[in-house]
Order: sequence, then C-alpha cells, then structure tokens
Amino acid sequence: MADGNKTASSSSSKRTITLKSNLDGELVEVDIKVAMESQFIKKLVEDDLTDSTLKESTPVFINATGRALALLTEYCMKRVELRDRLDVDGDKDKTEAYLRGTITSFHREFANKLENAMDWVELSRAAYYMAVPDLLEFSCQTVAKFLPSMSVEEVRTLFNIKNDFTPEEEAEIIRAQNADNDGHNN
Repeated sequence: MADGNKTASSSSSKRTITLKSNLDGELVEVDIKVAMESQFIKKLVEDDLTDSTLKESTPVFINATGRALALLTEYCMKRVELRDRLDVDGDKDKTEAYLRGTITSFHREFANKLENAMDWVELSRAAYYMAVPDLLEFSCQTVAKFLPSMSVEEVRTLFNIKNDFTPEEEAEIIRAQNADNDGHNN
C-alpha cells in the first residue's frame, strides 16, 4: 500500500483524504469510499465537511504509525471490494455464506502481513483511533493469542506498562502464585 512516504489512489478523479501519522510523519492517501469504513472519517463527512476541507486539513492520528495506517487502509479497501461484489448478486443467503468464507480467508491472508505482537498492537491502536470495529476486534483477538506464550516482562514491554512493584513485592506475588499453583495441582 505504502509507496515511499505517500500512497495515492489509483485514479486522480476519485475523492480522497490524506491521513498522517504523527509518530513517523508518513502520509497515506485514501479513497473517500474506503476511508468511510472508519467511523471517525464517516462522522467528519456526515458533519458536512467538503472535499476541499478534507484535502486541506490532514488529520493527525495519535499513536498510529504510517505502516499501521497503510495496513488499516488495505483492510478497509478489501472490505469495500467485498461489499461491492456482494451488492451485485442480491441473494442474501448466498451473500452471507460468501462473506463468512471470504472474510475468514482474508483474515488468514492478512495475518501473514504482520510478524509479531507489536505489529498487531500498533494496528489495534490505529483501528481504535480510526474507529474501525471489525479490524479492532480481529486485531485484539490476534494480540490475545500471543499473550499466553509471553513473559510478564514481554507483556509489560508490549503494552508499555511500568513495573511499579518493589523487588520484595514482586517476590511475594510470585511466591503466592506458586503456592496457589501447587495447591491446584494436588
């Protein structure tokens, strides 16, 4: 999706909006139909902002990397593409079955684009700020799958959680957990 620092829509005649990451300054230009998958952007458009206003005022999204914005845009593009395909058939039962199978397949394919839990957390953050509920749910579920195999320190690092326990308090918690685990194993 990203081409250098800027991603352009395929046709210059399409209405677009430019999204800007305040973490790395990367710009992502998005077709307005795709951007409307975001409840945040949809609200801007519903509040009667004109094309020129959308173009001139580049939204800055806190804690969303350019890569996460590009992935979010790719996800939204696929949703729009699927919806457009479904609109052609008109058969609701066929549409539902197709959508379930296609979304599951798309999620598997999309998951391969992200390498680690931090990538998923960044994507979750972008989905949260942009208000893209389906992507937020999918990305949070994926992050949750990483957690059982992570140490406490890795989870703290992942979510930027400061350890405010003293070494003595932490040792006491570990002793209590070990004692509790020993009691459940007998």
